[in-house]
Amino acid sequence: MPRHIKINIPSAAAMLASSGGLYWSLANDKLNNLFFLIQFLNIGIHEAGHPVFGFLFFHNEFMTYIGGGMTEILVPLLAFLFFIRRGKGCQAYACFAWLGFSFYSVGHYALSASLPEITLLNAGPDSVSDWEYLHEVFGTLKYDVAIGHVMYAAGAMIFVFGVYAFIRSFQSFMKEPLYKQR
Repeated sequence: MPRHIKINIPSAAAMLASSGGLYWSLANDKLNNLFFLIQFLNIGIHEAGHPVFGFLFFHNEFMTYIGGGMTEILVPLLAFLFFIRRGKGCQAYACFAWLGFSFYSVGHYALSASLPEITLLNAGPDSVSDWEYLHEVFGTLKYDVAIGHVMYAAGAMIFVFGVYAFIRSFQSFMKEPLYKQR
């Protein structure tokens, strides 16, 4: 198990400020080109989640719609848990940062439900996006922008902590000898 990540007050303040800056950048579409490779990976995971959840829940329409976003969040979360249980701090915290980006991605999708910003993949003329359907089911379409911004903020905080913890874990790893003498 990796050592606990200790956070002092200046580090916490820096992470909070970084989270605020990242939130602002995400909310104003300033970083789209920076994260495009992760976004391609997330789109594939998201789209694969629809048929997987549909199959697992006997083609339940609600679970099929929610499966994309859920898979997009669950894959990096499960990868984080997999690595943290094996004591692989660097890999675990890289996955934690990826989880933060996944929150941003799902938040962008939630926010865009009332805006024609997202092109649907494999969409027919009568297709409805995941979040259009979910907002309709829960009656939250008028809150789509707020929901998206909450997801952006959560994603920014998770991402910044993941990067911080990755750096600290890497520093700790570099201090350990490569081979332990017996």
